[in-house]
Amino acid sequence: MKTLSGPWTIAPDPDNVGRQAGWWRAPRPEAVDAPVPGIIQQALPGQHGVFWYWHRFRAAPIGADGSRALLRFGAVDYLGEVWLNGQYLGLYESGEAPFEFDVTEAIQAEGDNLLAVRVLNPTGTPIDGYILAETPHRNKALSIIPGSPTNTGGILYPVTLRIVPAVHIQDVFARPDPRTGRIAVTVTVSNSRPAAARGVITLTVGQSADGEALASVTRAADFPAGGSKHELELGVVEPRLWNLDDPHLYGLTTVVQESGAAAHTHAIRIGFRELRVVDGYL
Repeated sequence: MKTLSGPWTIAPDPDNVGRQAGWWRAPRPEAVDAPVPGIIQQALPGQHGVFWYWHRFRAAPIGADGSRALLRFGAVDYLGEVWLNGQYLGLYESGEAPFEFDVTEAIQAEGDNLLAVRVLNPTGTPIDGYILAETPHRNKALSIIPGSPTNTGGILYPVTLRIVPAVHIQDVFARPDPRTGRIAVTVTVSNSRPAAARGVITLTVGQSADGEALASVTRAADFPAGGSKHELELGVVEPRLWNLDDPHLYGLTTVVQESGAAAHTHAIRIGFRELRVVDGYL
């Protein structure tokens, strides 16, 4: 995995003309250095509205085995539109959630790649129909710069590029049950090949601190072209519960192995804790 930190630049677009003028083609002459991850206001204090980020990077060859190149944003606040080498990848509106694009066809293995990101940091005046009062903003990035106003925005979390096999893990959603120690897991698998594939999915849970394996399960699976979801379950005997005084976590590792191809591994941390409302009480 390659983290796209380092030299980014940023320029304001106060008249919101960048899309029509094709600002994704090259950085603006007035662009200044900007931290990524970070917020707009670190580079341009007190400014809000529409901004453009640019970053140049080099990428290793993807290979001819069906591997895919995935560009992931940890979070862009509030709305981010993305171009790579002049190709429009799409947009995502959230401010806090990660999002990802398949850039296999857009990325260049030789020479520089130019990544351009248009970020909308809403204000009290509507911009493209977005207004600050109608977006989540109460606790926006307040801790990044002590004493900064809450209306901050930008590319808040790291941007990464990873090369994955044709059959790879798109998402893992784990639901630990503190009463039984069972962990129900939904594994979302993406198969970029035009035909179905077959292989196995392996789940392993262990102590997050030292990696000691506590339980494992392996299941054969079919991976149709496109996306598919797979339900698996495993358990921990006498799980150690997470609480404020002892925030204990376990590590859950998922491996998808297509027959005759490279495996893909995905690891997350999980904890055994439950919040419920019973008879009106939390």
